[in-house]
Amino acid sequence: MPAPNRPAQAPTRAEQGVSEPTRVERLYLLPLGHLDTSYEQMLPGTHDAARYRFPVTAALLDLGDRGWMLIDTGMDDDLSRAPSLVWGATPLADDIRPDLPHSETLTARLDELGVSPQDITHIVNTHLHFDHAGNNHRFPHATVHVRSQQIQDTADRPGSYPIRWNPNAPSTHPIDTDQQIVPGVHVIATPGHVLGHQSVRIELTDSPDMLLCGDAIPGQDFLDTGNFDSFRDPATAAITAHHLLGQAQTRHAVAVYSHDQAQLDRLRTTPDFYA
Repeated sequence: MPAPNRPAQAPTRAEQGVSEPTRVERLYLLPLGHLDTSYEQMLPGTHDAARYRFPVTAALLDLGDRGWMLIDTGMDDDLSRAPSLVWGATPLADDIRPDLPHSETLTARLDELGVSPQDITHIVNTHLHFDHAGNNHRFPHATVHVRSQQIQDTADRPGSYPIRWNPNAPSTHPIDTDQQIVPGVHVIATPGHVLGHQSVRIELTDSPDMLLCGDAIPGQDFLDTGNFDSFRDPATAAITAHHLLGQAQTRHAVAVYSHDQAQLDRLRTTPDFYA
């Protein structure tokens, strides 16, 4: 596989007289450890006394001359030294057990691809829970695109968002409407899981569109059972999930769930990529 990082002095497309691309050059799916919790927390009333182990994921997009973009940033790489970063002081902190080996941290995944924190120009957060925005603070030069409702919710319910990043930082770009962030990257409002949740559709050249659902659809179990009772607004979440699947079908896109091990095993993960 060719090395993902480009020569530092390579001429830009403009310098070469080549028009700007309208799609993303490469998409890397990044497995970032696992979480283990009770089924009752994820799918209430479905599997009494059983445990639910699921992967944490993010995505890295190669934007060519425009830099690199992260879709979510996973759990804080320092989680082993700061366990309070798992749901803060809420009751969930005693139930959720993170498993984050160093080789599966975001820092290690980026190092493996030759990408430095300074190379990250954009972050899109589906939402700001600790397993989706835990490493935002490691990229101070990146513009962070997140829904305004999510920013407000972190102020209203800080215990639900134990992250070390300030959502009101100058680099934050609050979003209120569906839009194209950069060519080939579209954000879509997908309410229900939390206030201001969004999903991301990625346009690629040689692969189908990838629809990164975030926690609008954490996994196939939620679809099979129709159980969204652990979400902020279960009724809206169920409608959102089926709407997302309809969008994926219409666009012949791949709907990527955020926490589904069986699906992740079937997809290409880093260092492999979609282009």
